Amino acid sequence: GPIVKNKTHFFGGMDILRSGVGTGFQANTVTDEFIGFMNQRFPNNISTFVMKEFESQLQSSTVALTAGQVANSTCAGSTPITTPLGQMPCDFPMTKRGSFEQTLPRDGIQVNARVDHQFNDGKDRIYGNFIRTTNQLVTFGTPSVYPDFTTVQPQYTNYGNLSHMHSFSPNLLNEMAFGATRAYGEAPLAHGEIPLLNVPGIAAYGTGFSDATFIQNNFEWRDMMSYNRGSHNFKFGFRYAKDDAWKGGAKFANVFTRPQFSFNNLFDFALDDPFQESNIGFNPQTGEN
Repeated sequence: GPIVKNKTHFFGGMDILRSGVGTGFQANTVTDEFIGFMNQRFPNNISTFVMKEFESQLQSSTVALTAGQVANSTCAGSTPITTPLGQMPCDFPMTKRGSFEQTLPRDGIQVNARVDHQFNDGKDRIYGNFIRTTNQLVTFGTPSVYPDFTTVQPQYTNYGNLSHMHSFSPNLLNEMAFGATRAYGEAPLAHGEIPLLNVPGIAAYGTGFSDATFIQNNFEWRDMMSYNRGSHNFKFGFRYAKDDAWKGGAKFANVFTRPQFSFNNLFDFALDDPFQESNIGFNPQTGEN
């Protein structure tokens, strides 16, 4: 709409997106029976805390592995067997297999605004333009079977442009413009107190990727002179662009600083007995990164 009649005008708009993307997959996790067993026998173990606090969201589950199968025993039925956790029935359900189904958010908003102003009897024109785009997506588009580890990554892009056009004559026109773009995104981490726990036979607990932030600032300056003569059009000018300016850059935390623990089997996990720790982000002798 007009701000000053025949001289200054304002333009604006907004687009809103609200949508969802369905996702689903098959996964294995520990059974409720095994969580109850651990809570009764080993209530103070770290594994018991993890299994109790971070339950899975599986549907239509069936038994995947029994105590006998995890122990590589040839037993049958409910015959008691000796395991690292003590006596257990051979057919005691240790893990289950089911389907994970969820609708992931895919939301976004875009706003834009522009102001145009003419002066000097229409020989000069200045306009400024600003566009902001935001979106909300599940981090990496991959939800966890344990919902507490699923996060939403915020992202936005800002773009601004300021231009000045001057008409020297009907044949000679100069346009000068400055523009800047800022891209920003995060990959947040949920429950950083839980390292990545790799256990054969079940979906891993925790997240292997640490908090990360991506920032990139770009700007551009250009000037273009246009000259028309008869059926010919000549253009002269320059363009200067700089990426990652203003000390923006990809400010990632060290993605390899998230510790990871690996276990030989479910029994070792239950006993808090990993065979390997990796992704150590510091020197244990000096404490330095």
